[in-house]
Amino acid sequence: MSSMKFFSKMIDTNHVQAFEQYGITKEQFETKAEVEIYKYIKDYIKKNSKTPTVEELSAQFEDFVYTPTRASFDTLVEEINSRYAKAEIVRLIQGKANNNDLHARKESLEDLLNKKEGHELIDFLVDNLEQLKAKTQSTKTIGRSIKTDWTWFKDEYLERESGKSFKMWQSSFPTINQILGGGYISGNSYTVFARSGRGKSIWLLREAIEFALKGATVIYYSLEMPAFEIYSRAYSMISAALGLETKRIDGIDYASGFPQKDIAMAKMTDDYKQSFFNFIETLEDILTGNLIFRCVDDLEWYDRSLRQIEADIIQTNADVVVIDPIYLLKLEKNTSRKTGGDMEATSVKLRSMIGRLGVVLLTATQASEDVEKEDEEGQRELSVPQRSSLKKSKAIIEDSSMLFGLDTVGNRGLIVARKTRSGGEGTPIEFTYVPNYGIVKELEKGEKAKEYFEDDLTSIF
Repeated sequence: MSSMKFFSKMIDTNHVQAFEQYGITKEQFETKAEVEIYKYIKDYIKKNSKTPTVEELSAQFEDFVYTPTRASFDTLVEEINSRYAKAEIVRLIQGKANNNDLHARKESLEDLLNKKEGHELIDFLVDNLEQLKAKTQSTKTIGRSIKTDWTWFKDEYLERESGKSFKMWQSSFPTINQILGGGYISGNSYTVFARSGRGKSIWLLREAIEFALKGATVIYYSLEMPAFEIYSRAYSMISAALGLETKRIDGIDYASGFPQKDIAMAKMTDDYKQSFFNFIETLEDILTGNLIFRCVDDLEWYDRSLRQIEADIIQTNADVVVIDPIYLLKLEKNTSRKTGGDMEATSVKLRSMIGRLGVVLLTATQASEDVEKEDEEGQRELSVPQRSSLKKSKAIIEDSSMLFGLDTVGNRGLIVARKTRSGGEGTPIEFTYVPNYGIVKELEKGEKAKEYFEDDLTSIF
């Protein structure tokens, strides 16, 4: 029996931390005798700082069978967990699961089939099985040693050098790439925040399009905008990025795209409409990557949980995930019972997931509505929010590699890095903002910026 082998190996090696190191608890033993032996060994080690002898255990328990083995602790733990997992699955189906971590009610599978809706039952079973899998997952090593695991680091360096395990996707804004040290890095999360209606979604969409143009597979979760509207915006922005049209703004000619409002309202002239249709029909050849939307009116997207997002990433082999906005996801349970705990739990779990899957994550959230400043002519001034005005959850600040504050007024926009891990915090990035023609473009340095932004920007920060 694997349990007797484990106990015996503990005694032979005097491994007093074996239960803790390998995550063995009393629930993983199937018989009353095994549980009693487990408790005795735990108490003995606590009192004596060593394991009991074979003779001491044999004297206490007639069911103890000394079973010396050459198998490793890893192998024995796998055997114990395998046996426990099988038995617990049977108990789960019967409504008798004894693991306190599981959500199983004292109802049989037949009872649950009669009481729950189909997808609700699937979620119930998946939740329980995921927890059981996590509990019985054997860990062969604990962390990595900087003394001995240099081979792993060397291999990872060479993989990253060749672009196999490490991917970087460049922003459409050159200054953001400078701040980030080249671009958005896989496994990291980035957040933009602004007051309501200031262009967060438009900026996120422009970045998503840039990634897709450069070969990334992007999943864009639009939790506020229906598909036809966001498609209209995307077509306008892609055509602008390709420079299919020209628009003069304040005396400067800009590459622009098809007018978004005319597309959304289906009010294009016949000639313009035909040109537009010809364009969208060739996107398969234009985009080297892909942009996949899941929108608020998607009838097939009924599960808006992190579990579904993970499944989507795996199925599409996505490189980048955009969630707009993050607080409209199905949030994790607030087990901490504190204000904002559900958002905090969601942010932490999401951050862990994207690191494990090696994707870039961009999200949006809101800033509080502060008092707005106006110039002498009564026009609202650009005012990029501070970190302190982040509305939904401070966990977003902690979990994001970079935090962008954003504001727009008329055809002007400004982004400021409010948090970075590689320098550049507080750097202002000015941009032209004409979303109706797909224009979201960082201003070039020099005279054009001076011409376009006559304000003293030092007052904005």
